[in-house]
Amino acid sequence: MLQKITENLSSTIIYQQDTFTNKSNRIVETKENIPAPNKNFIFPKRTAKANPTKKQDKYHSVVPTSNHFESLQNESYDTIGNENEIQDTTQIKNAESNNGNKENNKRKGKKKRWNNKRLAIMIGDSITKDIKPWEMKKKVKNAYIINQVFNGATIDDMVDYVKPSIRKEANVYILHSGTNDLNSDLTSEEIAKKIVNVASQLKTEDNEVCISELCQRGDDWNEKAKAVNIELKNLCSNSNLSFFLCNNENIIPSSHLNNSKLHLNVKGTKLLQNNFTNLLNY
Repeated sequence: MLQKITENLSSTIIYQQDTFTNKSNRIVETKENIPAPNKNFIFPKRTAKANPTKKQDKYHSVVPTSNHFESLQNESYDTIGNENEIQDTTQIKNAESNNGNKENNKRKGKKKRWNNKRLAIMIGDSITKDIKPWEMKKKVKNAYIINQVFNGATIDDMVDYVKPSIRKEANVYILHSGTNDLNSDLTSEEIAKKIVNVASQLKTEDNEVCISELCQRGDDWNEKAKAVNIELKNLCSNSNLSFFLCNNENIIPSSHLNNSKLHLNVKGTKLLQNNFTNLLNY
């Protein structure tokens, strides 16, 4: 048995070797049968052709190229015509700029108006934070109203806070400040003078400035607030700048303050808003 198995294995190995040699001989024969390339053969060169569909005029001329794609075109322009066009455009721009300068010069002598409306800016501390200018616009004719609130601001802080509002050149300013100075060492007279000094920053010959009285309080500083209001009345009546004074005596601490005994509740805010509205309609 072993002899038969070994004989079969040897016969298969010899058969595989014969098939491998036959295949290798065929590959060699095919390589030898391939003809050698002709050394004198030359590939034809492709030349660029102009596009016959494009019209050639005096401004365009076809430039021959060595690539195999569309031919390039050399665009030559009339320099005299371009110079005339440039001069025309510069004249138009100069005319537009001159017209703009004339309009700006006309506006300088007039009051600044927002969409042909009076500009009214309210500047205050946290007491005025809930005033709704969009509701006031419905009752004030021909006015654009802005409410600028600076929570916790003292009068000295307002000196800096009013500067952006001054640049807006409003027709009317309403200033409500001094609430956060009552617990300071300043006297009622000093507080009133500081408020008037801030109002003087806002005042010009072309606008109106209104000073809002301090609202009454439910704490120990209520008497000082009343004293400041008395000083404000005296200063505004004796001032050469003719400030308006907004009377807020209708705001009562027992009915129009929240639990803080300082800030206004909904009814108190509504009363203060109506006071400002009536002032703007005056």
